[in-house]
Amino acid sequence: MKKNLLGAIACLSMFATTSIAQTIIPCGTNQALEYCIKNIPGYKAQMEAKKAAIDADLQTKMQNMAAKTSTLPASYTFTIPTVFHILHMNGSENISDASCIAALNQVNKDYARKGADTTQIDPLYEPLYVNSHIQLQLAKKDPYGNCTNGIVHHYNVNTNWEQNDIYNFEYSTVGTYNWNSSKYLNIYIVKNIISGDPNQQGIIVGYTYKPGTAPNTGADAIVYRHDFLSGLNARSLSHELGHWLGLGHTFGDGNSAGSICGNDDIADTPATSGFFSTCPLPYTALNDSCDPGNRPNINNIMDYSGCPMMFTQGQTSKMRGICESSVANRKNLSDTANLILTGILNNTTTVCGPIADFYANKIYSCAGQSVTYNSTSYNSTAITNYTWTFDGGTPSTSNAPSPTVLYNNPGVYGATLTVSNANGTSTVSRADFVTVRWNSEINTFPHTESFEAGVLPDRWSVYNLDYNTISWQICNYGSQGTGKSMLLPNANGGYWYDNIDILETPQFNFNNTTNISVSFDYSYARRPGTTGEVFKFQYTTDCGGNWTDMPGTPSTTVMAASGGTMTAPYIPFTSNKWVTKTYNPISIAALNNKRDVKFRFYFNNDPMTGSAQNLYIDQFSISATVGLEEFANEIGLAIYPNPTNASSTIEFTSSSDSKVEISVYDVTGRKVEESSLNASAGVLTKHEVNKADNLTAGVYFVTLSMNNQKVTKKLIIE
Repeated sequence: MKKNLLGAIACLSMFATTSIAQTIIPCGTNQALEYCIKNIPGYKAQMEAKKAAIDADLQTKMQNMAAKTSTLPASYTFTIPTVFHILHMNGSENISDASCIAALNQVNKDYARKGADTTQIDPLYEPLYVNSHIQLQLAKKDPYGNCTNGIVHHYNVNTNWEQNDIYNFEYSTVGTYNWNSSKYLNIYIVKNIISGDPNQQGIIVGYTYKPGTAPNTGADAIVYRHDFLSGLNARSLSHELGHWLGLGHTFGDGNSAGSICGNDDIADTPATSGFFSTCPLPYTALNDSCDPGNRPNINNIMDYSGCPMMFTQGQTSKMRGICESSVANRKNLSDTANLILTGILNNTTTVCGPIADFYANKIYSCAGQSVTYNSTSYNSTAITNYTWTFDGGTPSTSNAPSPTVLYNNPGVYGATLTVSNANGTSTVSRADFVTVRWNSEINTFPHTESFEAGVLPDRWSVYNLDYNTISWQICNYGSQGTGKSMLLPNANGGYWYDNIDILETPQFNFNNTTNISVSFDYSYARRPGTTGEVFKFQYTTDCGGNWTDMPGTPSTTVMAASGGTMTAPYIPFTSNKWVTKTYNPISIAALNNKRDVKFRFYFNNDPMTGSAQNLYIDQFSISATVGLEEFANEIGLAIYPNPTNASSTIEFTSSSDSKVEISVYDVTGRKVEESSLNASAGVLTKHEVNKADNLTAGVYFVTLSMNNQKVTKKLIIE
């Protein structure tokens, strides 16, 4: 989704009264500051002392500039060595190097007054927009002096970034081989920034700490969401860089543009309440009661307006002054010695050696299926050699960038990749990388699980991806008059962001099986103000390597109709709180004749609020037509009358003396009738189904089992 933040996100305002799942918080800098003030002893006093030192230093520098006695001319360019740390778990957040480079180019245009839209700036403020001569350049040497392209990919669970964890900045500390913040501007690119403030929930685009206010050395960095780097969205990164260089919001230290009057203590930016994703025209008609007689600088990048395009002369002077300041080592970054150290100057290497990295299209598979590997090696686009080795796979070696490997035997297997070019070689090995599972376990249908045993059924699995939070469990409330069901007790916990819980079924063999029908009962309510939670019912045909949504699965909005909206933990006390969801054979025909099929119930709490209500699942059932038509033809199987409004006769002829089991199932997979009989060789055998006329109108499945073979026929009772 394209997001022109500080541009085209008016419908996603953090103050919108629509779904909280739509809220966007353009900047979390003030949230981060407030957390430190409230939770770190002595932080506020330290911050105020640093601010006083910066203000005094800046005042001196401004006076020197005004008196033309500054040691640096206005045209002097402050070059800041920069490194992107892409934190990922092999999802879309593992963005390309090109995305980082394009975003950096946009930032540099904003700071050099080279944007294509400068002609659209309010004429009152356009003359104040000057080239700051502040530029970011990707570092060319890493902390060990090795060649780097300035973009590092880290497989790291902190891609779901907790804003209140001030020790997440593991790559920018003063530790060995870390990108020390006194030498590099570190930009952490993450999947999601999770706020710890329940009153400030939403999609946080980025945040940083102003000079001298970072709670530790590593935190003197910028954190930024991966999906706001494209095009003009990168102006949000320009906004965060402005904070990193000492600027405040034009509307003051708060995070709520448009609410109260504020200012940034810079003379040529008028006091304003700020704008959120709007850009009212014409500019000449604008008026701001915060500064009577002056119209607001709506185009300012440090506002939240919908048309950010510029900085003022005063903002530029302050940022340049910060670049000369010793506070937070800003001056050291652009000093000649550091530019040599980081490879910006006196560096002749143009192509780096690669750093090996890889992933696969899946890390779970079935025996007899294939896995495709992909090199995600970085630091160089000029890789000339790939050497793979695969434990337990066929082939066992490969020189292709993206080989496909067959695993015939169950087990857990490792893989190794070596990449090289003329400038270097790198190897990465991952033990226990791919898990190859046994083939299907259950091939008898209908199959029903009602959880009445009071324990997790055999071969069912629960995955709690957040470890310390509660997850699926058996409870004492069942559907259709039963006493048990599976419960996901979301209402019993706190606010869990990006919380995912999974309930998996056993594996089913639908080989030679058609006319498959799957059903389950559910009951769900919703917490007030929560609308972004996600429920999925999915299937896999490769032992969990890839999951596909079952067509027609109800949304949480539809499901919540069963229980309503409530704050107290939801319990389905009455039978009318349960709903049966059935997937008919036509909708899931893709599963016909598949050998390895598993289902799962997937639930993700509202990502904005971290909250959800209790979810109940019961009466999981599968019915299917099993067996080859050749077997039915061989025994002359017939069932008549069909349809019928009473009983029906099933007849067949066995080729040998055999024991026969005949069972009748309803569409949910519950067995409603069963019989055992003996068939004599060559003798026509007849059996009456629904002899007592107990079956109500509907569709049923009659299964005949004989001599280790089985066949199922549909029976319609009118």
